Amino acid sequence: MLKPETRLEWAFVGITAAQAIIIISLQTAILVEYLDWVNPVVYQVPVSYVTPVASAVSIISFGFQAVLSVDSCRIKNKVQLWTQGILNICFSIATGMEYFQVNDATERVSRGYDMYKKPFADNSMPYWEIARPMLISCVAVSSACSLCMCALAYYLHMEFSWSLYEHISPDLRMTARHVKYLVCDQVG
Repeated sequence: MLKPETRLEWAFVGITAAQAIIIISLQTAILVEYLDWVNPVVYQVPVSYVTPVASAVSIISFGFQAVLSVDSCRIKNKVQLWTQGILNICFSIATGMEYFQVNDATERVSRGYDMYKKPFADNSMPYWEIARPMLISCVAVSSACSLCMCALAYYLHMEFSWSLYEHISPDLRMTARHVKYLVCDQVG
């Protein structure tokens, strides 16, 4: 079974898993509210696909991050850790952009009508008032998790470096240095 071995690995995987669960839940709720809000005639215009596509991209990207974090800890890949931190920052930026895209799409859909004067959405339902706090929460959660992931990537980078020396270094000085590191790590 693939599972983290150290506390730092558990923290890294835990952060990404919690982020994935929270954001996937929020994005699913946004999507369900959107589908309840719009009328079937809305799919005649391309702007109607903005919210579903943006939600799908977020769901897939943060789910991918959670799976990738387990893999990066399993193979102790330092480059992959840093890549995940950078990738999560990019996902946070994309989630921030999603807020403005969904806002614009919501305004346009709420004002739109088809050729028979049937509205694109049920304007008695306050969709944006429901979706707005959830989108802000997605941005906040992904940004906070990005900071945590970058900090944990730094410490995991050091931990993985020492584990590499432990297995491949025949130099006795390096082995002694590694043992001192382990002692200080356990004492501290």
